[in-house]
Amino acid sequence: MNDLTELTPIQKEVISQYIQKIRDGNKIPLIGPKEISQLVMNERKTKYQSQNEIQSFSKPRAYVILQELEKENILKHIPRKGFELTDEGRRITNELIHRTELLETYFYQELGLPLEIAEKDAQNTVLEVSIDLISSICDILGQPKYCPHGYTIPHNELN
Repeated sequence: MNDLTELTPIQKEVISQYIQKIRDGNKIPLIGPKEISQLVMNERKTKYQSQNEIQSFSKPRAYVILQELEKENILKHIPRKGFELTDEGRRITNELIHRTELLETYFYQELGLPLEIAEKDAQNTVLEVSIDLISSICDILGQPKYCPHGYTIPHNELN
């Protein structure tokens, strides 16, 4: 998988939640269907106003998505323990963190959006923008080392 836009919407949602878990804990966790199901449902509950808008995301559905990501060489299954990122998964994760944090920084610093809105908008658009746009934003911002939350923005680790 060379282009992140090739991911399906549900794969994007799962990876997005996995990355948030990594950011929150500063380590790459093993993760299973139960954790992914809970992460996605928690995100959906905060994203949508009415219960009717929240689509169920069961553990069996989460397991299928994790298996799909394993077939894409993004995750590796460790029996009776869960899934972990492969080298390709780490590369994609670093690229997504790079893109998300640059967008968040741009929205916050250059467009003056409140941090919470900048963060949500960056997460919602990260997989829809070209690498050329991301490169331009990086240049405009002067290759920032940190996002507004203080997280290190990975630059060199992308290849």
